[in-house]
Amino acid sequence: MLALQLLGGAFLTDGGAPVSGPAAQRHRLALLALLAASPGGRASRDRLVALLWPESGGAAARRLLNVALHALRGRLGDDALLSLADDVVLRPEAVPSDVGRFRAALDAGDRRAAAGVYAGPFLHGFHLGGAGEFDRWAEGVRGGLARAHQEALEALAEEAAAAGDARGAAGWWRRLAAEDPACARVALRLMEALERAGDRAGALRHAAVHAALLREELDAEPDPEVLALAERLRRAPAVSPPAPAERAPEPAAAEPPARPAPRAGIAVLPFEDDTRGRRGEYFSDGLTEEITDALSRVRGLRVIARTSAFAFRGTPLPAPEIGRRLGVDHLLEGSVRRSGRSLRVGVRLVEAATGSLLWSGRYEGEVGDVFAVQDEIARAVVGALRVELAGEGGGPLVLGSTGDPEAHALYLRGRAAWYARTPRGLEEAVAYFGRALERDPDYALAHIGVADACNMLGAFDYGVRPPGEVYPRAREAAARALALRPDLAEAHTALASVLLNHEWDWEGAARAFRHALRLNPGYAMAYQWYSLYLGATGRHAEALEAVRRARELDPVSPVMGTALARQLYFARDFAAAAREYRGVLAQDPGFLPARLGLGLVLAQAGAVEDALAELERARDAAGDAPALLALLGHAQARAGRRAEARGTLARLRALAAERWVPPEYFAAVHLGLGDADAALDQLERACDARSGSVVYLGVDPLLDPVRADPRFRRLCARVGLPASA
Repeated sequence: MLALQLLGGAFLTDGGAPVSGPAAQRHRLALLALLAASPGGRASRDRLVALLWPESGGAAARRLLNVALHALRGRLGDDALLSLADDVVLRPEAVPSDVGRFRAALDAGDRRAAAGVYAGPFLHGFHLGGAGEFDRWAEGVRGGLARAHQEALEALAEEAAAAGDARGAAGWWRRLAAEDPACARVALRLMEALERAGDRAGALRHAAVHAALLREELDAEPDPEVLALAERLRRAPAVSPPAPAERAPEPAAAEPPARPAPRAGIAVLPFEDDTRGRRGEYFSDGLTEEITDALSRVRGLRVIARTSAFAFRGTPLPAPEIGRRLGVDHLLEGSVRRSGRSLRVGVRLVEAATGSLLWSGRYEGEVGDVFAVQDEIARAVVGALRVELAGEGGGPLVLGSTGDPEAHALYLRGRAAWYARTPRGLEEAVAYFGRALERDPDYALAHIGVADACNMLGAFDYGVRPPGEVYPRAREAAARALALRPDLAEAHTALASVLLNHEWDWEGAARAFRHALRLNPGYAMAYQWYSLYLGATGRHAEALEAVRRARELDPVSPVMGTALARQLYFARDFAAAAREYRGVLAQDPGFLPARLGLGLVLAQAGAVEDALAELERARDAAGDAPALLALLGHAQARAGRRAEARGTLARLRALAAERWVPPEYFAAVHLGLGDADAALDQLERACDARSGSVVYLGVDPLLDPVRADPRFRRLCARVGLPASA
C-alpha cells in the first residue's frame, strides 16, 4: 500500500519500501507533503505554484504543476489526486500519511499512539532548492508538530508518574530530553524521575551530559537547580530501588527456558567497505555479523539478526525510521578498511529515536588481530549501553577460534555465499568452508558452516542433494564443532536439525534445540528451527510462539515471515498464513519460498485458480524448479486440468533423471490427481530416503486425502509420529 512518511524524512513508500522513479522526484514529494499537511489535504493551485516554483513565471509554473500531477497520478492512481475548481486535493484514504495519523491520534486523545507515530521532525533533512517560501512553510509546520509531540510526551510522563510508574515516567522524560536537550526544566524532571525509579547513576549521568552540552555547544552554564539536584544526589545515601508497580503474576515459562526479549535493543547495520576498489565487502559483512553474534550473547541485550539489519543496506531511510521498523533504541554503524596487513575499523553508536551520536571509536591493528578488534568493539558498545556483563565478563565475546587470517577470510566468503540461500550459493559455501578447514582443521565455526550448508542442501525446500549424501556430513561436522567448542549454540542447533530431519530422534532433537537456546537466547535461527520441531509434533501454539520469538530478533527477514506463515499453515489457519505470505511478498516480491507457500495455502483453502496464478507467476522467475513443479502439478489437477498436471508430472520425471528430486514432490501431484496408491508409493520412497519433509506427515494438510489409509499410518509410525498430530 502506498503511504507518505513525512516525519523524520520525506519518502513515498509502497508496502514499507521507498518508492523510486518520477513520483519520488523532490518537487513531487514536496507537493505531496504540502497537500498532506494542509487542512483536508487541500490547497489552491496558486498556493502550490507560489511555494514550489517561485522563480518560474505564472504559466510556466502551472505547466510544471500539471506535469507533476500527471506523474503522481500515474503512480498513485487517478483517484488519489483530485482537481476541484482551482484546488488540488490529496485523498488521505488513497495515500495515508504519518502526519495524518499523528494528528488523528492527538484529536482522539491517544497521546501514546501519537508518540509512536512521531519518528522525527517534519521533512527532516529535506530542502527544496530555490524555494525559500516552501522551506519557511515547512519550518512552521515542523515547529507546530514538534510542540504537539513534546506536549504529548510531557502529558504521558505526568500520567505515568501519577500512576506510580516511575520507570515509565523516566522513559517519557528521556524522550522529551532528546527533543529539547538544553531545557533545564526537562533535565530536572528527568533526573527526578530517574531518582524515583532507583537509577540515581542515570540521573547523575544526564546531569553531566546536559551540563556538557550547554558549555560546549551554547557556551552557557547549567541551571543552578540542575547543579543543586546533582549535588544532592551525589551526597545522598544509597537506597534500594522501589518495588515495581503491582501487576498480574507472569505465566510459567514455556520451553525453551530462555529470557523474553527486553524492550531495549540494538541493530548492527552493515559496515561500509572502505577498502580500495571495494573488493572486501564479504570481509566487512563478516566482521559486522561477528560483532552482531558477539552482542547477541550478552544477556539483557536484544540484538537484531543479520538478515533484518542488512535489509537496510544503502537505504535512504533515516535512523528513527530504521529504529522503528526494527524495534530498537540503538544503531551501530561502521566502516572497515584493509590495506595489506593493516586493518582500520571506525564505529558509531547512534540513538535511533533522534539519530544523535552517543559514542564513536576508531580501532587499528593487523588483519590477524581482527578477533581482538571485534571483541574490543563489542565490549565498548556494551559499556556505552550500560549493560552489565554477567557470565560473559571473563572470556571473549567474539568467537574467533582460528589463528589463520586466510582461513578466516575463506570462512567469511562461505558465510556470504550461505546467506544467498540459493542452491548454487549453498554449494559454494560448502567449498569455501572446506578450504578454510584445510588450512585450520580445528576451526569450529567453519565446521558449523559445513553443517548449516549441508542441512539446507538436504532440506526438501531446496531438494538439491540426496539426504543420505549430505545429512551424515552435517552430523559429522556438527559433532566435530561440539568437540572443539561445546559452548556454541550454533553447533547444538546444527546437530538438532540432523537429529530431527534425518535421524528422527525426536527427544534428542528437542534436547539439542533447548540447550542451544539456553546457551544463546538471542539466536534467531535456533528459535526458527525449533519451531519446525514443535510444528511437526502438532504443538502449534508453542511453534507459533517460538517462531514469533525468532521474528522479534529478525523482524524484516523474509525467511522468518515465511517460517511464521508455514506454522500457521500447519495449524490450518489458512487465511492468516496467506496474509503472512502476502506480507513477505509485498516487501520482497522475488522471494520464491513465500510465493510457493502462498500457492500451496491457497490450493488447500480451495482457491485453486488463485493458487495457479501465484505459481505461474513464480514460474516466470524460477523456471522448472522441482518444488514449483510439484505444487503447480498439484494445483492443476485440483483445478481439473488433468492433462496439464500429467505433463508437469512428466517434466518432474525428466528432471529426476538428471538430478535429485525428492519423492514427495511426485506424491503431491498424484494426490491432486486423486491417485492415492501412487502417492503412497512415493511417500514410502521418501521415507526410505529419509527425505526432510516426512517429519511433517502428521500435520501437512496436503496429505489429508490419505491420512486414514493404513499404509499412511504405518509410515507415520515408522517416522515416530501419530498419523494426525
